[in-house]
Amino acid sequence: MITFYDIKTDKLLEPKLEFETKLTIPPTAFFQKNQLQIFSVGLASNTADIYLDEKTIYRITPDFKFKLDPKNIPTNYEKIKVYSAEKSYLELLEQLLQLEPCFKIKVTQDITQEELKKLILSSSCRQGFLEINSFQDEIILEELIITSEDDLKHVEIIPNEKINRILIYDIERNSTFCNIGKPRFAPQVGNQRQDPSNLHKKLFELIFNYIEKNVSQKLTWDLSFDRDSIYRQPTTPETLNASFNAIKKAIEMIKVNKQEHAERIKKLIEIFYSENYAEIEKLNLTTEFEKFYIEI
Repeated sequence: MITFYDIKTDKLLEPKLEFETKLTIPPTAFFQKNQLQIFSVGLASNTADIYLDEKTIYRITPDFKFKLDPKNIPTNYEKIKVYSAEKSYLELLEQLLQLEPCFKIKVTQDITQEELKKLILSSSCRQGFLEINSFQDEIILEELIITSEDDLKHVEIIPNEKINRILIYDIERNSTFCNIGKPRFAPQVGNQRQDPSNLHKKLFELIFNYIEKNVSQKLTWDLSFDRDSIYRQPTTPETLNASFNAIKKAIEMIKVNKQEHAERIKKLIEIFYSENYAEIEKLNLTTEFEKFYIEI
C-alpha cells in the first residue's frame, strides 16, 4: 500500500495487513481505544480512502489527494483493509497526507531515465517526500524520505508503464500555507523562514504549468533559470525579475504557434495581476508588472 524508505539509513517502513474484508462494514468500525496504532483503507476503483481515525480521512486517486468530510463516509467500497504499524510509520503517514505536492511528473512512455533524473533534481526539494505511485492491479505509493537536496542525486527511477506519477512534497514550501509542524523524520535544521510573499513563485508556476500542458514538457526541462531566487527567496523586485526572465526565455523557446501562446500567457498574467493587485500594490511592484506585460 504505502511504504516509506529512508535513503540515508536504508531503512524501510511498511505497515502490516491485519484484516481484509469485502463486507459492507464502515472502516471506522475497526478503531478501538486499545488499538491506537492501526489505520484502515477503503478501496474502490482507482480510489483509496485512508482512515487515520474516525474523523481524519483522506482520499487518494491517480490525480488528486484531498480530505473527506467524516459526516459523509462512503459505503460503496469494494474492499476494506486494516493495517497495524509502528508509531514512526503512522507519524510519517499523517504528515504526508497533510502535504500538497510541489512538483508533479506524469511518467509517459517516451520519457528517458536521464530526463526523469533531470526533472527530479530541478525540484530543489530539501526536506520532504518523493512519491512514486501506481494504480495498476493495486494502489501502491512508494515514499522516499528526502532530508537534503543531495538525497535527490541518489534517486534512480527506471520509467515503466506501471508508474502513474512521481510527486514531490516539500516541507518548507508547504509551511507557507499550512501548519504542518516540523519534519517528523529528521531533526529541524535551522529556523524555518516564513516568506512574507511568494507571488513571484506563484506567477512562475502558473505560466510554466500552462506551457507544460499546452506547449511542451521538454521545453521546461531544458530551460535554464534562477531556481534559488524563484523557489527559496521571498518576493522582491529582484526575485520577481527572475520569474519574468524565466517566462520570457520560455516564450522565446516556443517554436509552434508562438504568437498564439504568447497572447494566452499575457492573458494569464493579466488575470493574475488583477486577482493579486492588492498584494502587488502593497509590495510596490505594480510598475514592474506593467512594464513586463508590455515587453512580452
